[in-house]
Amino acid sequence: KGICGDKPREENKIRDISLTMNYLSLPAQNNNTNKPRAQVILAPQHGLMDWIRKMNNTPNLSGTNGKLLSITEEELAKHNKKTDCWTAISGHVYNITPYLDFHPGGVDEIMKGAGIDGTTLFQDIHPWV
Repeated sequence: KGICGDKPREENKIRDISLTMNYLSLPAQNNNTNKPRAQVILAPQHGLMDWIRKMNNTPNLSGTNGKLLSITEEELAKHNKKTDCWTAISGHVYNITPYLDFHPGGVDEIMKGAGIDGTTLFQDIHPWV
């Protein structure tokens, strides 16, 4: 007998797998993700490993000294410059100022989300995140 009544174990395995598979899905393809993106050449020492090194060696990158702040849309809107850039993604506000020059899509692309809720922009380009 199997786990779920009188069915043999092999049938239960298939049933269990199919139930599990119902929860696994890939994000829907967006037309933006099918378009080739322009190549952006990053400055020397601005690659992924350089960003990781900076994150690990720079205290207070967020600028909040580790404190969580409650940010209004009005406050977010004030931080829309290359020298002071915040964005909101899925309800969380990020100070992306230190990351601008490291963004693989280039500064102009990431600045599209400056001072606003950039969730839709982010998800259109990064649907796997």
